[in-house]
Amino acid sequence: MSQENIDTMSRVRVSKFHAVLPPGHRDPPWALWSPIVAAFALRSQRARTFFYGLPRSRVRTALVFRYYRDIIRDITNGDIRRHRRVIDPNASVTLFDMETFRGPAGAEEAVKQWHQSFPDLRYEMSEFINPDGPHVLCVGRLTGGGAISGANVMQELMFSIKIVDGYAVELSLSNDRADALEAVGLSE
Repeated sequence: MSQENIDTMSRVRVSKFHAVLPPGHRDPPWALWSPIVAAFALRSQRARTFFYGLPRSRVRTALVFRYYRDIIRDITNGDIRRHRRVIDPNASVTLFDMETFRGPAGAEEAVKQWHQSFPDLRYEMSEFINPDGPHVLCVGRLTGGGAISGANVMQELMFSIKIVDGYAVELSLSNDRADALEAVGLSE
């Protein structure tokens, strides 16, 4: 493989509607704008509405995908307390078509139950899809072990999030790519 191909595979590729991240990607130290934007977005519904409402562009996609990547990183670490304010009070949170939880407290309970079953979860986002409309889809690889069985888990996992007026009104986790794409209005 040529050095040019290796360099291309090691960079984040971003388009107006899509971002692809290489395995093990970490933002470079000069990318300080990401945490600054995230800090504003976490604290202000108006800021979330502004950034999400920007015209489709590579910059907008880069901002939005990093914001959701950080939220999902916290979810898989079992801590969503700092993200409670971005979840609509009537939001539905569905884990793998099993139980549906409601609102920020329900989201916190869902994450708590999930994390108790798999305490050493790791999630690495590999793809971010932001089609027209109110949805985002975060695709990545989930690894970890079961708390009781000790069985290792390694699977593709999709986070589908519907955003209305800067608030998450639907959040669902799925390990079926076709269903997740359909949920955001796309097909394979």
